[in-house]
This record gives sequence, C-alpha cells and structure tokens, in this order.
Amino acid sequence: MSHLDDVERAEGFDRLPHAGATGPHGGAQLRLGGQRVAAAVLTEGATALGSAVGGLINVIDPEVVVITGGVTGCGAPWWEALREAVHAETLPVLRGVPVEPASLGGDAALLGAARMALEVAA
Repeated sequence: MSHLDDVERAEGFDRLPHAGATGPHGGAQLRLGGQRVAAAVLTEGATALGSAVGGLINVIDPEVVVITGGVTGCGAPWWEALREAVHAETLPVLRGVPVEPASLGGDAALLGAARMALEVAA
C-alpha cells in the first residue's frame, strides 16, 4: 500500500456509493451524477497524485509520465486536477513534460508483468 492509497482511504473514497461498479477499482467507475462528496474525493486524490508526480518529475526529468490504473477512467475533472497539481509542483523548466494515460488502460501493469514473466521463462 502506498501513501497515495492512504490519502484515498482517509478521504473516504472506498466508502462511496459506486453506482454498479465492481472489483477493487470500483470507485474509478463511479458515476458522479452531482455527488459533491464524490467529486471532492476524486479531486483530492488526483491532487495528491499530481503533487507526487510533479515532485518525481523534478527529480528524474522524464520525457513523459504515463499514468495507469482504474482511476484514470474517472474522466476530465480527475485529469484536470491531476495536471494542475503536476504543474504547480513541477519546476518551470520541466513543466512541459506530458502526463498521459496508459494506452493499454488500467491493465497496463498486469500486461507488462505477464510479458516480463514470459520473457524470463523463455
């Protein structure tokens, strides 16, 4: 469990009504539908992640940052909060580093691990 997971839990993300969402990332499928608490929780989580990502950009100077996981499907408000926090945290010279969703979606890490396992076994 990461510190960002702690932020998510402290804000009550895991206790929200998930409008039919299932699985461990069910909250990412949450239908906001005017639920101010849900929107605030998603914004808080995106802001925490964005601050952490911005700090990492300052340290490692990547060409691009790829975000994966179920929460990346939360929509434009989540991405806007994330990118605003990244921008606020990042040094001016590094503010052009793109922050993008993984092209493979929420299963990117799982697919990468499976590929690595196959390569090691070969």
